[in-house]
Amino acid sequence: MGVLDDGSNTIPSDSEDGWGRSSYASGLGGAYYAARLAVVEALLGMKRQAEVIVFMEVTKGWLAPLGVWRVREGVRRCFQNVKTFSSLKEAFEEAISNMETHKKSWYRSSRFLRERLSTKTLEQFFTGYT
Repeated sequence: MGVLDDGSNTIPSDSEDGWGRSSYASGLGGAYYAARLAVVEALLGMKRQAEVIVFMEVTKGWLAPLGVWRVREGVRRCFQNVKTFSSLKEAFEEAISNMETHKKSWYRSSRFLRERLSTKTLEQFFTGYT
């Protein structure tokens, strides 16, 4: 779990790998599990496995009593209108295009995102060696 506070935004993050979690996601709590439920439902329906990152920006207009429900239903809606991208970078740019939080803040707050955006494919790695 990580928390980034860049002065204007606080961005909590949490993650799990393919082995699952061994402790409660205390940083995001119910929101983490609400998003996870919606993702698992969608992936089971598609009979797929995937790495998933969920971005949710909470602004001053957020109604806290609807928090977990809103997270779960928002993620479910995302799977109703799936878009395809040629790269994670392209998908990331689209995901944050209408958000107030700067992309550098999202990038710095997510170890998962940093690792995936900085990892090269074998083809990229060997370009220039042939």
